[in-house]
Formats: sequence, C-alpha cells, structure tokens
Amino acid sequence: MGVIPCYRADCDNIMCDRRGSEGNLCWECFDELVQRGPDVNIQDFMDTPRRPQEDKIDSYEYWNARFPLWDDRQQKGPGRLI
Repeated sequence: MGVIPCYRADCDNIMCDRRGSEGNLCWECFDELVQRGPDVNIQDFMDTPRRPQEDKIDSYEYWNARFPLWDDRQQKGPGRLI
C-alpha cells in the first residue's frame, strides 16, 4: 500500500489498498460499501460523502447489543442458549 487517495466524495484518506474500475477505495469506505450490500449503485456510493465514524460506532454498538457474541450470551443468565 502506498500513498493513494480515495476516490470517494469528501474522503481525504490517502492510504488506499482497494482499486476498482470506479477508482480507489480506502478500508473505511470499502467497509461502508460492504455494509450497504451488493445492490448499491456504485456511482451513487462514490458520489456520496463518507458517514462520520461516530455513526458507524453507534451502529456497531446497537447491533452488537442485539447480537452479542456467544460467550457474552452465556454469561448473562436467563435466556441463554446453553
């Protein structure tokens, strides 16, 4: 990986290790693209600004609470699967 700018609108990351026909993507933009699924219009995605990191963390914490790791569920008591 070298100093390669992300082609996504308003992304200032210069450490990209993904390249496609639409341009380069940093890992953060690639992660967001993956989360949106395979039906996303890639050009629309590239033209939209990156979500703030705080939004990603909030989303992760929400879904992590709804789908905890197996070890976490075992320790919580009632409703555990084992």
